[in-house]
Amino acid sequence: MFFFTIIGAIAGSFFGRLYHKIVEGVLSKIPGLSSIYSTVKQLIDTFAGSKSNSFKEVVLIEYPQKGMYAIGFLTSETKGEIAIRKGKKMINVFMPSTPNPTTGFLMFVPVSIVTKLSMSVDQAIKYIISAGIITPTTPVIKKAITRKKLTKK
Repeated sequence: MFFFTIIGAIAGSFFGRLYHKIVEGVLSKIPGLSSIYSTVKQLIDTFAGSKSNSFKEVVLIEYPQKGMYAIGFLTSETKGEIAIRKGKKMINVFMPSTPNPTTGFLMFVPVSIVTKLSMSVDQAIKYIISAGIITPTTPVIKKAITRKKLTKK
């Protein structure tokens, strides 16, 4: 335990930051590894920050055409000129790209056509980075029983 405390103190000190800067400089100059390192660093900086709550929920949107769906991240409610001009309740959805979810585009989507998913933002990011190979665990979804189903018996 004492060992980890010392390592943490060194890493947080001037020498630790200097060492980190040197290692980062070396990694950024190695062909092939530099692009992987910069992508991973960008992902970690964007999504792993404990203070970051930029993505509030995971949503499913029918996109790019009818019958096809894409995962997006709800960032906030649409406000300002767009909300005023459209005259309906809309949300801002960041539509990430695969396999690098730090790139993508912003869509303004009517709330009425958005399906909110129960998967966490972390699960969705893993799903996107893996291009659908790593599937998040699915929650039990109970379908509502309608009156018609009850009266048909």
